[in-house]
Amino acid sequence: MRLSQLPDLLKRLRTIFCSASLILFIGSGANAQTTNEIHGIVRDAADKPLPGVSVGVKGTRTATLSGKQGDYAIQAREGQTLVFSFVGMEKREVLVGNAGEINISLSASSNSLGEVVVVGYGSVKRADLTGSISTLGRKDLESRVATNPYDVLAAKVPGLNIYNNNGVPGGDISFNIRGFSSINGSNTPLVLVDGVITTNLTGYSPSDFESVSVLKDASATAIYGARGSNGVILITTKKAKSGDFNINYDGNVSRGVAATHIDMLDASGYMELFKRMWEYDPARGSYDAVIKPRLHSDYPLLFDENNNPIYNTDWQKAAEQTSVSSHQYLSVTQGNEKSKSGLFLGWNDENGIFQSDYQKKYTYRFNSEYYLRSWLTVGGELNGWTVNH
Repeated sequence: MRLSQLPDLLKRLRTIFCSASLILFIGSGANAQTTNEIHGIVRDAADKPLPGVSVGVKGTRTATLSGKQGDYAIQAREGQTLVFSFVGMEKREVLVGNAGEINISLSASSNSLGEVVVVGYGSVKRADLTGSISTLGRKDLESRVATNPYDVLAAKVPGLNIYNNNGVPGGDISFNIRGFSSINGSNTPLVLVDGVITTNLTGYSPSDFESVSVLKDASATAIYGARGSNGVILITTKKAKSGDFNINYDGNVSRGVAATHIDMLDASGYMELFKRMWEYDPARGSYDAVIKPRLHSDYPLLFDENNNPIYNTDWQKAAEQTSVSSHQYLSVTQGNEKSKSGLFLGWNDENGIFQSDYQKKYTYRFNSEYYLRSWLTVGGELNGWTVNH
């Protein structure tokens, strides 16, 4: 390149640099005009500031929290939507306009506060509830595929621990609330089914439960005394309802397989292990000379004439199976303004991984109510079960 051409090249580079800077400046200026700071105050229905409210721009990752006085500030463009959410409050969405201030009021969620919770002394709305109580409704219970009444509660209630002590279908079940509180005493919570104290739920089908409430704090002792010191589980079963003749069926099928197969020695491997154990002490002599020639004569049912094992059975595979369990439930109800009655039948066929482990259980309940006077209602329930295992 000639030196005489250098000034022209510098002029061209300067022109390109100035043009690029101008484009970037115009772009940043346009962006600054379209993005605004939106601020305001979030209050509740009583016009009190709400701290900790999540404020976000819908469809983006831009979000912030309201301060102690309910104040917030967030960057958003005109046409975007702000989403306000808070625990126990109805979520609200507000479209961003040309105004820089948006004040908003959140109302309490009617779904959570209006829910009726069964407690030891009756039923109250969740809005009026002060104790530590977990509840499971009909939808929560029916979403779990189970053949055992305890299985419908497993992993559903925080703090409720359920243990299957032997893994056998229909085997011993133990449970506690918030861990073990005593070494020598009982840790089992008090269980009431329709207000009647029971020690086990064997006589019920998983589909018999309408709702379950678990009282976990010290307030349970105020109702049930020392027997409620380990917590209380309140179970309400399904009852007959007024209405036309109604038949409902509920059924499911589950499949179980062994999680892993333990690699065990076969017959030849076991004999090789025994040989090494014998020859570990040279003073006892050679295994092939002392032990092996006597195997057939000492154990003719296990070793052939050549002193080799006759059987090579994998007892783990022989004992295990792919289990198939089923649960069937049928309810028949009918009622009118004078009476109502219901029949509930359950059949559980639960099979274990081992062929010898199984349980067949039949449950049956019948309940009815008669309205003799406006102030007098008479009713009763009969229930029973049959278990084969």
